[in-house]
Amino acid sequence: MLASRVTTVLLATAIAALLVALAAGALRPEPVRATDTTALLVTDRPGLLVCVASLDPAVPRGELHRRVRDGLTRVAGHPDFAAAGLARRSVEVHEGCDSAPTVERPEFRPGDRLGAPHAVDRPSRYRLLVFAAPAARTAALFGGRPAAVTAHEVLCANGTCPVVTSAAYLAPAALADDALLDRTLTEGVGLRPTEPRNP
Repeated sequence: MLASRVTTVLLATAIAALLVALAAGALRPEPVRATDTTALLVTDRPGLLVCVASLDPAVPRGELHRRVRDGLTRVAGHPDFAAAGLARRSVEVHEGCDSAPTVERPEFRPGDRLGAPHAVDRPSRYRLLVFAAPAARTAALFGGRPAAVTAHEVLCANGTCPVVTSAAYLAPAALADDALLDRTLTEGVGLRPTEPRNP
């Protein structure tokens, strides 16, 4: 009987302490901050996550997923991939993105590399969003180019708004061209494209 009362008192004390901690904000998660120490760009991304979405009915999601996954496998061979913090975990590519393409925002202006990014308090878990788009659309948006990388999200703090998430837009021709696809994905994850070596 006494042991039961002691257990009840201890449990009540633990619950009360938890409620006090919650009220004081002691258990609030750390705020997400932008960082330039890793190409993941924010402090709460455990590894490189990429999502894919097709804005072009002619490009099936499965094909887009496969091409981007294979391209990122090649990009992982970049000499700076690990040093940039992109090799912390296996690269993951998911079908479906959690944020709309910025090229559909009224503020977006064709040819604008910044891309009318979303200002966010909590960035997407995805470092890069990849959108397949019709050739005519990418040409109109990006000055005739079949592929482009734009800023997708910014995280504002202390008077600055660094880019924390990027988006890549790919026409079918870019998706089918390994060299162009790899160059676009390399830029999209924050690395400098490497120059092809002469045989």
